[in-house]
Amino acid sequence: MIPFSDITFFGIVLIGAMIILLLSCPDNDRISDKEKILFMAAVLIVIGISAFIDSRYSMAAALFVLICGSYLSYIYSLKEPDLKKKSFIFCLTTSLLSFSACIFVYSYLILYSGRQISLSIWYLAPMYLYCILVLLCFYQRRRSAVHLIRTCNDTNFWNSAWLVPFIIASINIYMAIAVERIPARYLNPYRAVAAEVILFLLLCLYIEHSYKYASDKVKLCRAEDETERLQMEAEYYKNDLSNIKDSSRIRHDFRQIMITMQTLLAQQKYDDLNEFMDQYFKDNPLPESTIKYTRSNPLNAVLNHYRSSAENDHIRLNWKISIPEALQISETDLCIIFGNLLSNAVSACMTVPEEKRYIELKAEADVNGYLYITQVNSYDGNTRMKNNRYLSTTNGSGIGLGSVQQTAEKYHGMAEFHAGQTEFVSSVMLVNQAP
Repeated sequence: MIPFSDITFFGIVLIGAMIILLLSCPDNDRISDKEKILFMAAVLIVIGISAFIDSRYSMAAALFVLICGSYLSYIYSLKEPDLKKKSFIFCLTTSLLSFSACIFVYSYLILYSGRQISLSIWYLAPMYLYCILVLLCFYQRRRSAVHLIRTCNDTNFWNSAWLVPFIIASINIYMAIAVERIPARYLNPYRAVAAEVILFLLLCLYIEHSYKYASDKVKLCRAEDETERLQMEAEYYKNDLSNIKDSSRIRHDFRQIMITMQTLLAQQKYDDLNEFMDQYFKDNPLPESTIKYTRSNPLNAVLNHYRSSAENDHIRLNWKISIPEALQISETDLCIIFGNLLSNAVSACMTVPEEKRYIELKAEADVNGYLYITQVNSYDGNTRMKNNRYLSTTNGSGIGLGSVQQTAEKYHGMAEFHAGQTEFVSSVMLVNQAP
């Protein structure tokens, strides 16, 4: 019989697992100290409970409590909304570290077969060494891994990504527990080691395949977002050309208009002059009054366009826009961000009665070079989502907010959206530097 140590020795492995889980959380840079302390305290309590169960009942029951308790602690302690991503991270971490127990078991069988020795913590050194190597490997790739976890929103992938790590972890845990009940004559440790090597290679291949798949999905989404942005820019350009042509036509006709007005005035045909002027302004309305929000003329044009659209739809506006002159963020990207936010806000406001329509927009920069854009608008509380992205309830394209998020990441920032019962909140942070 293998002189297994109690569950507390195996529970020490969870310290490395806790570090991996904390570092791999998609929003690890915004996890509060309170959440970290709560998570670690919960896991330590679970280890203590598992040790008690191990001393009174069996290691199998203790491991079950240990794994389930750690999973629940991870799910409920850290504020990350996507349960599927969290489950994948936990299963992958468990499957990687589950090899450590098998390494200990089969190393003992090979080195000390047929002999009984007093087991100390030093005999668990290979298990701990493996855990440290896993932790170091993950630490080297943590940034790219976290980036893919955060940016890959393919629902089909996350629905099934946890399955293979879960199966491998279950096999390893079962083998580590069942060894103690299998007679030595039926257990060949060398074959067991070979099986573990094959499982480990399969897991590595699966991780590599998943990483490549997620990376390709992110690139595809970026390409789609870039296409959508180019289409939007083309639309802006088309509108600008239309305005230029209209202005050219007005200037071209202005001389003939002045001659007609002078003739009617000289002939003292005032009624005809008034009728001519009324008809002219009816066919050629005066340009909209513009407000200079920033030094960027394209951005002013976008803001004034949506201001006019909002006022026509009886939407109350409360805008405070203060963008610094020394701006390294391109005008095109700012137009994309403000245009998409305001377009969605105007459409959302149209879903509620006139007296409840409002858009609050605030844009300002701090001394550290960060540009913050916050928008709050009313809506009817109905939202549609696809691949963890909010979609428009009118056309369902999902172009706007996804493009805002992509542009924010281009400038090392982020974009977050929160749908309340009556308000939709958009928060964008950009670093004021070239991408």
